[in-house]
Amino acid sequence: MLKALLVAAAAIGLAPIAVAKVPVAPLPDIYESYNDCFVATADGVDAGKLEPLGWKLADIDGKPSADPKIFGHVTRAPLIIVGGQGDNGMCAVVAKLESAAAFDELVSAWQGIKFDKKGEASFMAEGHPVMIARTGSKDAPAVRLAVGPRVGK
Repeated sequence: MLKALLVAAAAIGLAPIAVAKVPVAPLPDIYESYNDCFVATADGVDAGKLEPLGWKLADIDGKPSADPKIFGHVTRAPLIIVGGQGDNGMCAVVAKLESAAAFDELVSAWQGIKFDKKGEASFMAEGHPVMIARTGSKDAPAVRLAVGPRVGK
């Protein structure tokens, strides 16, 4: 399941483009958005579960985003990108960070995870495969938190 999540997360080529257009996200906004991905992936991937939580489907060139679907929140800076449906999808939070140090502060919430040379880590949380990746650049740091559907529902 983790391998499938890694492939799906890598397929989200829109994340760097999308993050470039959003403001810096406070860490509490990122954590709340990450938790919303758990709601959207509780029983397979269901993007419809995001709307009651304040997420709205974003427009790209005046048209609603298709697949992957990009969502913006009414009061938060991060974006959520949902790719696929059911057991073959994922929900990813993408956010611009204030600094590289903010990434370290963000990931300190998860004890004992190991990052590879590319700045990525994969683990299970509450029955969901999760992948955290350092994205962006030194001048514009960002993060991607991808959550897959719960395993063993």
